[in-house]
Formats: sequence, structure tokens, C-alpha cells
Amino acid sequence: MIEPDVQNGGAASTVDDAVAQPAQTAGQMIRAAREQWGVPLHALAANLKVSVHKLEALEANDWSAFPDVVFTRALASTVCRVLKMDAGPVLDLLP
Repeated sequence: MIEPDVQNGGAASTVDDAVAQPAQTAGQMIRAAREQWGVPLHALAANLKVSVHKLEALEANDWSAFPDVVFTRALASTVCRVLKMDAGPVLDLLP
């Protein structure tokens, strides 16, 4: 499991603050949380055993990069769990 980079201020409340901002897309919420924790995209991809391309597509809201909606939602949910963020608001914005 990836641990937050506490030197970069990776406190749980800062992740919640990043997610609480209105008018964000699902990908923007995930990217903000990942950056708050200080987790590089390649490290998250290695931890989840998915390609960096898939995570980039998720953060860019590029749903055409995924085989189906079930995979997209499962990946988003897993990313949220690893980043210790509430998946509900993210999943609400997914197809």
C-alpha cells in the first residue's frame, strides 16, 4: 500500500478539502487527492498493477480508454481507497 508523503503535508483533512471543491470532474478530484498525498502517477500504477495510461485516462476523464463502465468504476473506487478518499462523490460523477 502506498503511504502518504507526510513531508508534503499529506494529511487526511487536506485530501478531503481537495475533494470538497465544487464543480470538479471525477478525474480532477482523483488527481487533486493524489497530488495532496504526494503520490507519483507511476507509483500508484505500480501499486495497483495497472498501466500509467489507464490512470492518466481516469484523471483526464477519457472514458474511451476503458473497456467498459464496470472497469472504470472499479478502478476509480480502488484509486479512492488507496488515496484514502471517499469514493462516493467520485463515483457519482462517473458514467
